[in-house]
Formats: sequence, C-alpha cells, structure tokens
Amino acid sequence: LEGKIAEAEKKFTDADRLRKRADAVHEELDKLNTLLGGIENGMVPPGNLVQWIRSTEVKFRSQAPYKVEIPNFPLKGQGDMPMIPDFPYKAATYGFTGTAYYHDLGRYLADWENQFPYMRVMNLDVRPDDSGGTSTTGDERERLSFTFEVAVLIQPPKRN
Repeated sequence: LEGKIAEAEKKFTDADRLRKRADAVHEELDKLNTLLGGIENGMVPPGNLVQWIRSTEVKFRSQAPYKVEIPNFPLKGQGDMPMIPDFPYKAATYGFTGTAYYHDLGRYLADWENQFPYMRVMNLDVRPDDSGGTSTTGDERERLSFTFEVAVLIQPPKRN
C-alpha cells in the first residue's frame, strides 16, 4: 500500500510539474508570436514589390549617412521558397549594383542584415571601381564597384 501511495504521489508531482511548465511554454509561445507578427509587418506586402524595395531602401539610407551609391535595384524574381517544403512565405530577389568605399559598403551590408531579419544578402561580387578615371589617390584605389542580390520573404496571408 505504501508503494502505491509513493507511486501515486510521484505521478501527481510529475503531472503538476508538467502543468506548470505548460503555462510557461504558452507564455513563451505568445511572446514569440508577437515577435513574429512584428517582423511580418515589416516584410514585403503582396503587391508592388518594386515600390516597396525602393521605399525601404530610402528609409534605411536616411537613418545613417551611408556613402554607398546604388542607382538601381530591380526585381529579379519571385516565387516559392524551394529549400523548405510547405514554407508559409514566398520570396522575392532583388539585384543591387553600385559603388562605395570598402568600409562604407561593409557597414551598409552589416546594418542592412541586422535591421531586416527577413532579408539576406547573397552572391556578393566586389571589384575595384574602374569608372573613376586614372586617378591613383588612396581614396580612388579603395573605391569598389559591387553587385549582390537580396532575398526577401513576402508576407503570408493574414492568419485568423
């Protein structure tokens, strides 16, 4: 009888611990859903993808004086994310081409990826900028021309 009582008390203690843990898990889930909702609000809305990237880049650039010249960033493609089956997001890819000084480009890219967790810079190609003429001053040799792609997740339909 004492063995059965001890076993029942252990089951009760384990069940009570699981119940208390369930409340903490639900709280954590609510926090993460709130965080995800905030991130999704900044994502590309379905619609005019080109206008969205232009306004996002202009707003980003206004936060710090980046010495990075990117005259154009066309939409290269959009569609499903092929890497993950049943992934709830679509993706768009933009091509960025421009010129910058080495440290300015590095700061721009780091700040970009830190501010936008739903974007990734890919296929970065950096070369010395030959368009500046034949000057060999230190600044001109450090100037680079670059191309890269930015993959952006597109907002899913609103959940109920």
